[in-house]
Amino acid sequence: MASFATGKYALGICDRCGFQYDLNVFRELTVRQKKTGLKVCKECWEADHPQNMQGVFKVVDPEALRNPLPDTDRVYSTGVFGWNPVMLPQISIRLGAARGVNP
Repeated sequence: MASFATGKYALGICDRCGFQYDLNVFRELTVRQKKTGLKVCKECWEADHPQNMQGVFKVVDPEALRNPLPDTDRVYSTGVFGWNPVMLPQISIRLGAARGVNP
């Protein structure tokens, strides 16, 4: 069976930057999980970005809820608490309530 030489002293030129390096430091560049045939040095090599894989993997990301229930506790869900920009005494503000009428 044929074998290749080790190339201990062999040199190569990077396909991206054009600098000369030892042949054993080169890595092959891939885009969308396909080999491009370019041999680049370790400074020019970059991993395949996950954004290049859009459409390759099935992603299920539902946004709507089936049969949602409304919020029935209006008193606690419409209040704004904990924000006091002018350092007034602690008061609670009810959103959507008419003046002078407490829910």
